[in-house]
Amino acid sequence: MLEGIDASNNQGHIDWAAVAGAGKRFAFVKASEGTFFRDSYFPENWAALAEQQMWRGAYHFARPGRGPTGADEANYFCDYVLNEPQLQGDMYVIDLEVNPGDPDLGAYVTDWCQTVEARTGVKPLIYSTAFMLRKWKVDPGPYPLWLASWGSNWPLWGRDRSPFWQYDDKGRCPGVQGDCDLDRFIGSEDDLFAYGVP
Repeated sequence: MLEGIDASNNQGHIDWAAVAGAGKRFAFVKASEGTFFRDSYFPENWAALAEQQMWRGAYHFARPGRGPTGADEANYFCDYVLNEPQLQGDMYVIDLEVNPGDPDLGAYVTDWCQTVEARTGVKPLIYSTAFMLRKWKVDPGPYPLWLASWGSNWPLWGRDRSPFWQYDDKGRCPGVQGDCDLDRFIGSEDDLFAYGVP
């Protein structure tokens, strides 16, 4: 099992050497949101993770229902992320937290995932909670899950479908000011590599 964190501009500047020194082996960092926001800390975080030889993933905070399609948001994300150097093992994620009121986001998520997969050659991860995915009628299909479940048990859906688990949203980690999200991956570093750029 591997330990990691996820972070965004909300954490400000991160001392990734201290994060790595604390035993964290991977991190997901925010790249974009909707089609209107690009995280200015992303290039710094992305490069620093490579310097620390940590596995890294870029995530997009989805804003469905505002007009742009899933493909529009996926292209906005890819245009920003792929402007930075990519390494083997790099991962890509859609972050589903905000529902605009549409009870069926399945088509939107599929559109986003297929667009990112076409542009990167990698099946992206879907981040959310099991409850929300069911409520919003999102069938993960072939896409692996990174589920949030802040407690002591691995989230529902099984470890084979949800290899990544966000187990704390108010954790602490050396190198990060204030609270940060803490994550686990079930498997080895060789296993984790399979979820990123080949």
